[in-house]
Amino acid sequence: MVKKIKAFFLLVELPTKIVSFSAFWVALVYLIYQGVKINVLNTVLFFVAALLFDMDTTAINNTIDYSKSQKKEGYNYEKKNALKTYNMKLSTAITIIFVLLVLSTAIGVYLAYTSGVEVLLLGALCFFIGIFYTFGPIPISRMPLGEVFSGIFMGLFIPLLLYMVNTKGLFILEYQAPDLVGKVNVAGFLKILVACVPLIMTTANIMLANNTCDLEEDVINRRYTIVYYLGRPFCVELYLALYVISYLSVIAAPFFGVFPWTAYLNLLTFPVVFKNYKKFKGDISKERTFPLAIQNFVLINFSVFLGTLIGIFLK
Repeated sequence: MVKKIKAFFLLVELPTKIVSFSAFWVALVYLIYQGVKINVLNTVLFFVAALLFDMDTTAINNTIDYSKSQKKEGYNYEKKNALKTYNMKLSTAITIIFVLLVLSTAIGVYLAYTSGVEVLLLGALCFFIGIFYTFGPIPISRMPLGEVFSGIFMGLFIPLLLYMVNTKGLFILEYQAPDLVGKVNVAGFLKILVACVPLIMTTANIMLANNTCDLEEDVINRRYTIVYYLGRPFCVELYLALYVISYLSVIAAPFFGVFPWTAYLNLLTFPVVFKNYKKFKGDISKERTFPLAIQNFVLINFSVFLGTLIGIFLK
């Protein structure tokens, strides 16, 4: 039984779900700071649905990678894929994928019913991106688009949907015979976008660091990521640039009423993040320096969360 639980945790990569948690919590304190009344039931259900679907997309990713992999030995493959490490049956992985998809879909449909068709449409887009990230004849993960889609999907769509299940008015879709009319609260959307820039950039950087480390393995397995096209040296500098953009967005945020001034607590993390970047640049390794991208993600986004939370209590 313990072996099966470990195999499940490895298949869905449960410890990595800190990315999902971070986007949720940063978005939640943003909503509270903006004075949005929180619908507790919808918020809890959304958290569960987002976690289940994130686990599902990871399970799909690992299952498809195992099925399509040209080389199932070396590159630490024996330890990082549940189907290889625990000899999990392909049918078992598919069953887990199906169950997680059904559960997350059921919760999503309920939230769409209580919150409006706009949630249904954006949620459906998230499902489409999540499933076809690794599934289909030309999956997103095997193209130079993974960083863009992962950053937007995890860093922007989760906060947008959390906003939409708590309050209306951001996106409005109405049937005004004979026309279907869509409206966007541009100011509200831009504020959320600014709030999400650190999440988008640091999420993309986890993918970028992963692809930078896995370049040789990815080429063998016919996965041609952005690193294949732009080269490692350029992508290492891009890695730093995305962090710089994160900090610039936090500096700008209080001027637009997005975060309180206490969010500048985030700037104290820059020396550590830059030091981690230097380590990564000097030793690009999945085992030794890739975890620094996750550490940077936590440092940047937790400091924004904590600074905003302090601002809420001081407001």
